[in-house]
Amino acid sequence: MHKMIIYGYSKLAKEIAKTLQKQKENFIIVESDEMSIKLAKEDGYTAFVSNLNKDENLINSGITKGVNTLFCMSENSNNNLFVTLSARALDKNLKIISLSSSKQSDKKMLLAGANKAINPYEIGSQRLFRYLRKPIIFSVLDKILFSNTKIKFGEIKLEESSNIIGMKLSEIEKSSKLNIIVIGLESENRFIFDIHRINYFVKKDDVIVVMGDVEDIEKLKEELM
Repeated sequence: MHKMIIYGYSKLAKEIAKTLQKQKENFIIVESDEMSIKLAKEDGYTAFVSNLNKDENLINSGITKGVNTLFCMSENSNNNLFVTLSARALDKNLKIISLSSSKQSDKKMLLAGANKAINPYEIGSQRLFRYLRKPIIFSVLDKILFSNTKIKFGEIKLEESSNIIGMKLSEIEKSSKLNIIVIGLESENRFIFDIHRINYFVKKDDVIVVMGDVEDIEKLKEELM
């Protein structure tokens, strides 16, 4: 069963599909336009023609049935907004990343239930600024995020059964023998970077962001669960 859905086959959707394929993630592409689905299949992806504006089609595509992430990447902002709203109503734990076109659109997507709104124009300007200000750091991060290196960033959402609930954030690295670096933690829409100076105790639904070998990240997920 697929774990992720990419709704729409826009330029950004194609880049996301390439990245997910490299990471060997299990995903499908859903789009109402038959020509776009044809192109997606020609690119080697599993793709289906469907209009996700109906709850029935969302459920049939896998929402509430094992899908944990939905990328709303249609070039039509209204479609992304409606699908985000409908999917959130069906599954409160679903991770939704929606394509946006402006700051105003960002707010609408977040209010509709998206975990993250992506504005490609804003991302482009931020990348240019970072490259000009800190080219070496920018280059290193780009290689980690977008190259075929085994060193990657990973996110680990803590369930209630996790054995580190109540542990200090700064102690997580020490508790594991794996070659993992804890970058920080997201809790209630707040990101904590300085893990060694802040006296924070992790709790359910916190998301730990780590960097390390892909295999070690997967082993860490098993350890923490």
